[in-house]
Amino acid sequence: MENSIEQDEHIEPLETFDDDTENAWDDLMEGEDMPTPKSIPLTIAPDSQNVAPESKTIRDYLDEKAPVKAKGEFVIATPPSSKLIKPTSSNTFNIRALQERYSMLMMNGKTRVVAKNHRGGIELIEVRSFHDFYRYLKENIVINKQGNTRPEYASYKFMEDAGTRRYLGLTFNPKNDQPPSIWNLWEGWRVQPKEGNVELALELIRSLCNYNDEHIEYFLDWLAHMVQKPWELPETAIVLRGEQGIGKGTLMKMLSRIVFHYLHLSSSRPLVGSFNGILATAFLVFCDESIWGGSKDAEGTLKALITEGEHTINEKNEKEFMIENYKRFIFASNEDWAAPVGTKDRRYFVLDCSSKYKGQTGPNQFFGKVDRALKDDGLAEAFLHFLMNRDISKRNMRDAPKTKGYVELMTKSFDTTTRFICDLIGGVHDLSADTVFYHAEKSRWVRNKLYADMLAWCDLHAIRHKPSSTDLGKTLSKIFEFDRQKDGWRNSWKDRDRGYFYEVPDRTTAMVLFAKNVAGIGHDKITTIFPEYEPKQRFPNGKSESVKDKAFSS
Repeated sequence: MENSIEQDEHIEPLETFDDDTENAWDDLMEGEDMPTPKSIPLTIAPDSQNVAPESKTIRDYLDEKAPVKAKGEFVIATPPSSKLIKPTSSNTFNIRALQERYSMLMMNGKTRVVAKNHRGGIELIEVRSFHDFYRYLKENIVINKQGNTRPEYASYKFMEDAGTRRYLGLTFNPKNDQPPSIWNLWEGWRVQPKEGNVELALELIRSLCNYNDEHIEYFLDWLAHMVQKPWELPETAIVLRGEQGIGKGTLMKMLSRIVFHYLHLSSSRPLVGSFNGILATAFLVFCDESIWGGSKDAEGTLKALITEGEHTINEKNEKEFMIENYKRFIFASNEDWAAPVGTKDRRYFVLDCSSKYKGQTGPNQFFGKVDRALKDDGLAEAFLHFLMNRDISKRNMRDAPKTKGYVELMTKSFDTTTRFICDLIGGVHDLSADTVFYHAEKSRWVRNKLYADMLAWCDLHAIRHKPSSTDLGKTLSKIFEFDRQKDGWRNSWKDRDRGYFYEVPDRTTAMVLFAKNVAGIGHDKITTIFPEYEPKQRFPNGKSESVKDKAFSS
């Protein structure tokens, strides 16, 4: 019997509907809870005899059987069943959408579904969780020739389909020379380089470098190296110190328009926490407002990330895995302690930024002009072009200028014995009278008395964990090069009346040796540690009456 079926672009009419198939429809509608999508695709086997009940349209029949469980449009695919319904805006069963976002990955002996997030990072999903999450995508109901129904799950079709991407490992490789079976997470740049006016960008760099030509050139070379050789670590990080509102954030806004794999951290948790998956695809990392905060755990992690070619990634419920590391770090802070610069540490290029443009955010003021140029005038594209064409062939990126800010941060990282000796040399702390004696115009420090002076200094500075006398001797030997002065000094430097002693050089030599062996800096930067440095200054020899020369006496 023919049925009066209204034509609908989402419903294609069927000719017959037998008893077995009617029972199948009943079973379908009384089965598992159905979601309420806009459409439910149906695939009818080619040899099924499908007859709608007398005097009812398919629309009426479905509305009667499932008025609540399936309220949306029903899209029916007629033979051949291998051709599912044509994609429509209401069609939720489309594994192509899943294939565009997800891939299959074999990692650590387990199959995972993996996707990139909006930051270019990855999401690792267990297969079971993937199926559970997409259980609602089962609206393709297959009705076979016997009239039985079977829901087809999109997630299973995705995993079975030959068009789904499958990989045997992950990499993060700017060179993009990995084998086809390895998934490269590298995306590159957000914009295309285009020649243009970069004066605003250059002026921003100049102000952040406080108009020091040497510092400006290195910073520009560092940025150029980032885009010209992204596969090569510079092994140095930039530290921007200064007040808020002077352009640090504006610089990062511009760079984030250029670099796809940009990460802004305002917490140290990804560095020292249990899970650091967010770092897997990070390339340019902006550490805002001193996330370091004196943490020794963060210090060790940062050092490795700045210089090591690989690092470990820990994802929740996953085994840790190694991935290539090409990260560049920029720190920005108005705190005194912006980064963990250790003694002779070559990893940090520290800039004390100018406040010339502080607060100039109006439309016709400096930062307003930069924002407008980024939005409307292609400043990011022009700056990328400028950096890509900058000559850095003669630059050794590992040899960053030792700035005054670098030395100041380094002194904050001194261990206890080094700080104590620095205070002695600089005249900040006095030794007791019975600690110092003289021989042939050379100062000698009685070892046990010197150690007692250090313990008193520790108490004065509320230092609870005090070094041993052995620690003190090792530090003195390293700074003043005792082993080069005299073989066997540990036992031979002994006075009949006072016992064992250390023989120290004059103050000028002491300052030079401290700067070289602790800070790794030359004569031109000594005053950044010892402002009172003068070429002919000497340790107390019993003749000088100057206050500075009495630094080691009571």
